[in-house]
Amino acid sequence: MNEFLDIMRKPTFGLLKKWIRLHSGIKANFCVTATYEREGHTEIIQTDPMHLQTENYVFLLESNLNEMYNNITNRIIERHEDMEDSLEGSQWVLISIDSFRININRYDPLRAGSFIELPKILASKKAIININNENDNKFYLWSILAGLFPVDKDAQRITKYKKHEHIFDKALEGMEFSMKVQNNNIFVSRVNKLNLIEGGLSVNIYHHNNQYKIYPLSV
Repeated sequence: MNEFLDIMRKPTFGLLKKWIRLHSGIKANFCVTATYEREGHTEIIQTDPMHLQTENYVFLLESNLNEMYNNITNRIIERHEDMEDSLEGSQWVLISIDSFRININRYDPLRAGSFIELPKILASKKAIININNENDNKFYLWSILAGLFPVDKDAQRITKYKKHEHIFDKALEGMEFSMKVQNNNIFVSRVNKLNLIEGGLSVNIYHHNNQYKIYPLSV
């Protein structure tokens, strides 16, 4: 199984790069179909095809394909090695690898919309203000205002920023919430052209991968 996945690394990279360039981001999961046999003392008593499938992974232009493929490989190997527990009985032996399938879907990268709880591993860092906007979809706007007008207490509450809400009305004309990431640069350009913020505005957007490592998405 290890040797097979190493052989598939290069063609997999070629396929992923093609679709990432086309859509700027994709979601993909991977499935190896393999046949296992359970042997008796003198004869083969059962065969079973098994699907060793991963969860979805998000691939962006900035993604480290080598690192991500290593994670995918490890996941498939784990499932391969768990066959003895997954199938009834014991002495299951890998007989053949029948297919390697990659299911690819377009990834609509991050809309800054409504409130979502932070994963515990990120919340525990006490480094992210997660605006609680359960009653609207202006998360993008509230986040920018939180950065421009910091407060000492209850920074997650939108009431702290309501008085600044209309500063960007002109820059937001014709734009819809939830805000698409690809509209970030348009908004920033409008703000700076209209001189709405002294010194100008710059907005960087980050995302986290499946291991909660944070990477730049739009700088």
